[in-house]
Parts: sequence; C-alpha cells; structure tokens
Amino acid sequence: MQSGFGDADGGWIAKGNERVIRARLSDGKFFFDADRAVPLENYLPKLEAVTFQQDLGSVRAKVDRIGRVTAHILDQLLMEAGDRRLVEEAALLCKADLVTQMVGEFPELQGVMGQKYALASGRPKAVADAIFEHYLPRGAGDALPSSTTGQVVGLADRLDTLISIFGLGMIPTGSSDPFALRRAANAIVNIIWAANLSINLALLLDQAIADFAESFATVLKLPVADLTQQLQDFFLQRIRTLLQDDRQIDYDLVNAVLGENDLEYTQRSLTDLLEVRDRALFLPGRSPD
Repeated sequence: MQSGFGDADGGWIAKGNERVIRARLSDGKFFFDADRAVPLENYLPKLEAVTFQQDLGSVRAKVDRIGRVTAHILDQLLMEAGDRRLVEEAALLCKADLVTQMVGEFPELQGVMGQKYALASGRPKAVADAIFEHYLPRGAGDALPSSTTGQVVGLADRLDTLISIFGLGMIPTGSSDPFALRRAANAIVNIIWAANLSINLALLLDQAIADFAESFATVLKLPVADLTQQLQDFFLQRIRTLLQDDRQIDYDLVNAVLGENDLEYTQRSLTDLLEVRDRALFLPGRSPD
C-alpha cells in the first residue's frame, strides 16, 4: 500500500520544517543576545509582576521567602561564611531567568538559561550551577542536585511551596495535586538522603512555618499547630512511601522504624532523616547506598 506522499512531497515538507526551525533558531539567538545584555540581577524587579499564587503574591516575594528558609538551613549546616554567601546569592537569583525573553519563549529552559546568564554576568560558577540544579529532580528518575549550594536552594524552594500552599488549606487529596506537593516532598527527602545532609526537618518546619504565619497571618487558613501537624504527617507518609516503594522495605519493618503507634516517636523521626534511612536499611542487612 502506497503512502500517498511521493519524494517531491517529502522534499517540500522537509523544506517547510527547515524554514520553521531556522526561524525558531533565529528568534532564540536574538533572545539570547538581548537577555545577556543585562546582568541577571537586573531581572529581579520584574519578578514582582509575575504572580506565584493569588494569595501569596509575586515570584519576587517567593524569592524572599526562599532566602529566609535558606538561612535556616545554612544555620543547621554550619557553613563557612564564604560558602554561605554563595548559597545566599544563588537563592536570590534562582528565579531571575523566568522573566527573560528566552524563558518566556521557551519555558522548559528555566534554570538552564539562568545558569548561562549568571556566568555571562560574572557570577561564580557555584552560583550559576545552583540556579540550574535547584530545579532537580524535575521528575521521576531525574538526577539530584550534586552541589551543596544547589541542594540547599532546592530544599528551600520546595519547603516554601509546601508550607505556603498547605497554609492556604490546599492540601493534596486523592489524585489531585496541582502544585505537585507530593513530588516536592519526595525530592526533599531524597536530596537529604542522597547528600547525607544533617538537617533537622522538624525544626526547619517549625522555623519556616513561624516565618510564614508572621507574614501571611491574614490568609492562613488554619492554626500554626494544625499546619505543623499536617506537614509532619505529610512528610512521614512520603518517607513511608519512599522506603516501601523505592527501597522495597517491608511494611512491618517501616512501621517499626517510624513508630506506628507512638506519636512522639513518629514525629521524632523527622529530626534525623539519615537515622531513619539507616535504621530501615540496616535491619534487613542492606547498605544505605
């Protein structure tokens, strides 16, 4: 059976595709050159015109919140002053490329272009790499951030999203999870485990929730104690799922490690995620790796 398209037709189709691709590449080069003419930090004020969520304000406001969560994480990690400044700079610039022409035309390049524009603006490589890495993992099976700078900013960004959206009472139910909060919480746990970060997640939640409640008291939909409990329960369920589904650890063993019937013991698991991981893997004779 013949396709109905001859060689001549195929040639015209190929030429048409070439014209489209050349035009897109030309646009991309124009956007790239125009974006690079301005230092990356100059894009920050434009983030005020981009809404993150109606009740939570602009992406610029979110960047400020990311910075505050970042500071809490850095306090726990006891980073040296020089490394701390790099993380703080990356946190400030991590969303700046969202208002560039290139990302406006090609949204899938967010983070990628931020990395390139940071380097073009003379920013340290650690800062540029963190702007790209803080989006990792972008989906199931994707790589995790490899630098501490990228890990910290990625954790802060996701924690802010979780606390903010939960604070509005928009908790995932069933298959409904429009803000991908389950994926965000999974990423937080996996980043901490993979990088062996000594982070007290329970304390971090308390600090970040207190910051959020102070700044957004008028839109907070539930008491701070209830918000804290809901987020703790949410993370514990994510830990349970990751241990059972990803690490193939038996249900009964996970219950024993997390303390199913002991609320205080269960919540204490959030103070040391590395210990939870190691105990779960040690009992059946597995390696944390």
